[in-house]
Amino acid sequence: MSEVNKDGIDIERFLWSIREVFVSLLPQISGFLLIQMVFKTLINIELVNRGNSIYTLYIVLTNMGLFLLPVLVGVNLAKAFDGNVGNALILSLLIHPDLFENLQNTKNLDLIEVITRSEPSLLYIFIPVLTIYLMLILENVLESKVSTFCKKYFLPLIILVMMAPISVFLISPFGNLVYLNLMLIFEKIHLF
Repeated sequence: MSEVNKDGIDIERFLWSIREVFVSLLPQISGFLLIQMVFKTLINIELVNRGNSIYTLYIVLTNMGLFLLPVLVGVNLAKAFDGNVGNALILSLLIHPDLFENLQNTKNLDLIEVITRSEPSLLYIFIPVLTIYLMLILENVLESKVSTFCKKYFLPLIILVMMAPISVFLISPFGNLVYLNLMLIFEKIHLF
């Protein structure tokens, strides 16, 4: 028997949906890894030089899959639970670990330069899952509290206005803290 919390989100179904989301992302991730392997081979046998445009294309293509991973996870998770995909997309971009930091560090808003500077990590997966889970709980709570007119026209905006500061100022730092602690634990285990 599955456990349902007081807000109506079935925890067992949520965990099963997370599994489905990541299984559906495996072809994209493996495709980017295959592209990376081919380009690394071309670089190692010196068919591609490190300074030319083909090398830049290699960096962009191999990093883009992991760069967009938080967005793919957020959108797929919202689809799996019939949540608002637009809100999931916006929230996933807001909490992206590298996007705004790299945009601030570049002199122009060149997305290719931002992608080439990113260093994808496991943090890209943890924070979107937590954010979308809270967004789904908030959707369920607010759907029962607002009128039909408000639900039809304003509910996505209300949820976005409520979730944006929560995800940027609470979930992202919490996710960073958990990620850093996990990395410290893995480093200690690796040292022994």
